[in-house]
Amino acid sequence: MNGFVANTPGGLPNAPFVMSAWNSSNLPVLSTLAMEYAVFDHWFCSVPSCTNPNREFMMSGTSSGYVDNTFPAAGFSQESHFHFLGRQGISWKIYYGDDPWMAPTFADLRSAESLKSVQQYENFFWDLGNGTLPQFTLIQPRMATSASGVSNWQHPDNSVEAGEALISRIYTALKESSYWNSSVLLITYDEHGGFFDHQAPPQCPPPDSTLAPNGFDFTRLGIRVPTVAVSPWIPKNTLVTTPQGSESPTATSQFDHTSVISTANKIFGLDAHLSAREAWAGHFEGIFTGPLRPDSDCPTLPPSPPLPAHILRSEMATPLNDHHIDSLNLLCGLTQGLIHPVCAGYGGERDTFTAALTKQYPPNWVAWREGQEKGKVWEHLNAPTLALLRQEHFEGISRTLFSRYKAMQGVKE
Repeated sequence: MNGFVANTPGGLPNAPFVMSAWNSSNLPVLSTLAMEYAVFDHWFCSVPSCTNPNREFMMSGTSSGYVDNTFPAAGFSQESHFHFLGRQGISWKIYYGDDPWMAPTFADLRSAESLKSVQQYENFFWDLGNGTLPQFTLIQPRMATSASGVSNWQHPDNSVEAGEALISRIYTALKESSYWNSSVLLITYDEHGGFFDHQAPPQCPPPDSTLAPNGFDFTRLGIRVPTVAVSPWIPKNTLVTTPQGSESPTATSQFDHTSVISTANKIFGLDAHLSAREAWAGHFEGIFTGPLRPDSDCPTLPPSPPLPAHILRSEMATPLNDHHIDSLNLLCGLTQGLIHPVCAGYGGERDTFTAALTKQYPPNWVAWREGQEKGKVWEHLNAPTLALLRQEHFEGISRTLFSRYKAMQGVKE
């Protein structure tokens, strides 16, 4: 890992931040669950890159050659793990906070049948309480702060404490449900966010024969990320390092995001593989060794305090980041009708989207980006532009677009 800090862009005021870390006082919820159940100290990103490719690996076993956050207009052609599970008779759902994000990037999740299983976040708690929870679920946190909810994805432009509150609520609801003794909650992060790690990413097999446009062959994992597994069948203070014994398909197997697929398939008794990477990845069903811990031995987490009003106001007023814009690009392309003003002129490419904003709302989007890079975030925005690009409006735009797309496919939100 020589050169990690040296490669941090020089002159940035937050350059030393890449060497910092959270501790148990900053993250009491995640720290408590890590100490009370299982924490992985050798869980690697699937690719040494950004968010979307790593999510693609977790959701399908490969990124099909992508190493950035772009996606094909027709959707990723590889089979998603969700579609695969459905073919095997395993029920699944994706629950999202304010935006479905990666779900519609897969072609096989754009069908009416699949879209029925992509639902709003509150349905998770309804299913949990009514005995209708599917066998496999993915929870996508909120990406932006609005009047109806706080961003809780722990992205650097939002509060980490809100993510703690999300984890606490899910854990508490699961613990109090009928599913507690027959489930596992896995908490992980798609990528490392630029923070330093002394552990060099190991070699790995490529998922398929596709090379990235820059020639990367996918034979090296990404940097480690925090991963915690929660279940009453996990002994307290369990530390999981590298895969051992029958949970290591090869002598070099490691835990990466495709371990979600390999472990779920082992639990469900499925032998097929979605990619060579997932076939190589370690699985961890062996940590559920028991005996079953009584409720008195499973911690109760205190409720998280609400975020201070000034933080809420600050987040709501923050302009949309690249992830927000990319997601709106995707949804605008799917709906085709371009039903929200922020999508006016969008023709399927991010540059076209930017050009439309530049033309329609001077001083333009480009000026805002240049101002942001100089540390001047808002003074280049006029009122109409600011009203369209603040976090507080993201949920309304995203849910409107996605609801319309589902309606186009004959699916009610």
